[in-house]
Amino acid sequence: MLQMAKKHPKRDYTRVIDAHKYAPIPASVGFTIPTIVGQVQVYIRNRADSFTIQKREHFGKELKDYKGFLVFQDKENAIRKDLSTMVNEDQQLRRCICDVRSSQVSRGINH
Repeated sequence: MLQMAKKHPKRDYTRVIDAHKYAPIPASVGFTIPTIVGQVQVYIRNRADSFTIQKREHFGKELKDYKGFLVFQDKENAIRKDLSTMVNEDQQLRRCICDVRSSQVSRGINH
């Protein structure tokens, strides 16, 4: 392994870790009215993609020319956790989710 590290000091882990390509959807999806599920999911995906793009590009660059070895499952999980935290803490998405929940309650739909 030492010889391989000397001969090839950098590796492209973007082939095995794709967590940096997509922003995660918040964990609290599952409260929507069936007719608007698609619209809410598209909004959430677009919003999450827009504000996580720089972080995802950073991860992609880091993985593309990674110096040394890594346990890719651990790195992928760390990326997913970091991006999920960003998405789940986004105030605009939280307001959107609250608006959908309030709409359900006002219509008498409470699943």
